Amino acid sequence: MALQEELDQTRAERDTLDANYRSLLEKVTAMRNTLGPRLIKEELDRREQLIQSLTAQNEDLEVSVDTLNTELVSSNEEAERLSQELDALRNRALQDNAYESSLRERDAAELERVRRERDDWERVAMEERIRGESLSTEISVLLREQQAVIIELEVRTEELKQEKQTSSNLQSVLEDFQSGMSIPKLARNP
Repeated sequence: MALQEELDQTRAERDTLDANYRSLLEKVTAMRNTLGPRLIKEELDRREQLIQSLTAQNEDLEVSVDTLNTELVSSNEEAERLSQELDALRNRALQDNAYESSLRERDAAELERVRRERDDWERVAMEERIRGESLSTEISVLLREQQAVIIELEVRTEELKQEKQTSSNLQSVLEDFQSGMSIPKLARNP
């Protein structure tokens, strides 16, 4: 249940980041059209920081996946241990029946206790097995989501490169324009 909440939280954070990214993109477009190259550069710097933040969050997701993998291995080991204990209990119950067959009344209570214990162990082993399968499913979902985030990050990085190129081109045009504006002023004011 905690893993589902963590997954839901991760998805909510991803959706928030996506909305923030779209908002930033709209702001960059508006700023590029109205405020000039200097502000575009500042906005691109902010977007670079956003990409760094997304990268950090991606690394956090990778840590979460590693943690879930560790929990899955631990659960499988626990299920194996419980299975071995169950086998040992079954063997002990058989030995007790063979060894103390003359004391059936006393053994009946012990056997019932062993059966209840065995049922408890079987239930625990089944719960651990189900938990392990659930963790495997959640890990698969998280891995798919991680891959989607990586792809999205790569797309955004490429978009940022294109934005930087556009900004550089605009800066160059602006500098050429400003350079062209400066020369006539100097000529008029010797």
